[in-house]
Amino acid sequence: MKNAHHKLQSYTYWILDLLTIMLSYRMAFAFRYFNNMMPRLNMYICIITCLFVCTIYDFATGWNSDSFRRTTVNDFTEVIKCNFFIFIGFLMSLFVIHQLDAISRLATLYFLGLNIILMFLVRIIVKKATKHFYKGASTSKILILTDQNPEELEKKFYPGTSYEITGVLKADNGVFLGKLNEKEISLPVEELTKYLITEEVDHVFIYIKNHEALDHEELIRNLEEMGIVCHYALDVPLTSGEVETFGDFPVITYAKNTPNYFLLLIKRLMDIIGGIVGLCLCVIISIFVIPAIKLDSPGSALFSQTRIGKNGRKFKLYKFRSMYIDAEERKKELMSRNEMNGLMFKMEDDPRVTKVGKFLRKTSLDEFPQFFNVIKGDMSLVGIRPPTEDEFLQYNEYYRRRLSMIPGITGLWQVSGRSDITDFEEVVKLDLEYIDNWSLKLDCKLLIQTIGVILSRKGAK
Repeated sequence: MKNAHHKLQSYTYWILDLLTIMLSYRMAFAFRYFNNMMPRLNMYICIITCLFVCTIYDFATGWNSDSFRRTTVNDFTEVIKCNFFIFIGFLMSLFVIHQLDAISRLATLYFLGLNIILMFLVRIIVKKATKHFYKGASTSKILILTDQNPEELEKKFYPGTSYEITGVLKADNGVFLGKLNEKEISLPVEELTKYLITEEVDHVFIYIKNHEALDHEELIRNLEEMGIVCHYALDVPLTSGEVETFGDFPVITYAKNTPNYFLLLIKRLMDIIGGIVGLCLCVIISIFVIPAIKLDSPGSALFSQTRIGKNGRKFKLYKFRSMYIDAEERKKELMSRNEMNGLMFKMEDDPRVTKVGKFLRKTSLDEFPQFFNVIKGDMSLVGIRPPTEDEFLQYNEYYRRRLSMIPGITGLWQVSGRSDITDFEEVVKLDLEYIDNWSLKLDCKLLIQTIGVILSRKGAK
């Protein structure tokens, strides 16, 4: 987790450093030769030399790898140090290629001042943008289990990056004590996984030296079954798992399926592009759909409901309203007519569905407002169906693994004839099949199949 994120961070900063150098030198030459013809060849020689020296410095020292752990003052100090080495390397390189007379002393001083300021500002902006990006569903929520000093452990993690520590529980005489998601916790060790079923937790980091305090193997298997990624600080003689670093700790990471960080980034970019296109279509469709809903039955044209997203996150799901406004109250009266075996509710000819609602459901037009959820990051174009709060509260460890990926507008269940499936276990099976075999190719395939299902109205009732 740390390796993937830091590799991307280092490459991003390197590219930004190169862009900053080009911009700084271009501005420096413009200031120096404001009213005269600029010696462009000299400028290009200087820029290329600086880019070369900066690249060597970036990759030789790895100075960007721990940027998020540095304070603002330390960042500024590191930027000055970097520019000092760029300046020395720049002069040495020009001396070697016999181009020292190509530089302007004044332009070089302008460049140094501008580059220090721009490099520093870029790092501040990137940090703020990254922290903003990793808010909500994009941030991995970490639970720490330990028998050591919790404060000392937290210092070794990287704040403000792709994860945040939302809980630290200390093992003490067979009981976990501490705080998780702003709640004080005190529960027996063996009841931890049952408690985590309804909690917002993506990763569990275990650092327990007293092996007798915890059945590590059983806990890891239970967390894997729930779809929670487990990181174990290297101390244990277990044979499976991936060795990596987490914070400053060497760990063995256990997970059913850990998608590649860069593939997930591409998936998110696909979601943003698809979400924008879908939302534009939603605006056009709403011109016709909203008046039809209003004329058919009283109430808002939009329907929102709290759903459960990735690893227990709650969010508001949006749809065009296809039922009467008292649908949730009437659901209890209709439970005896539920056609699904398990936790989901479904019935043919549901009396709560309006006339316009039947058309919206058959054509899947009621789903279009969910593109707003996709852009927000609560949902993806492809994923699993997000459960309601009532369903989620009845989950066990096996069902919980459905939520180890961000839910989607469409998925394997939707293209497999959703109205023909009457067993919740079959829904779970299809969702876990998608999670265990996830790839960008599979997402593209399901998106194409979804278009075919919508046009043929297969499985929609």
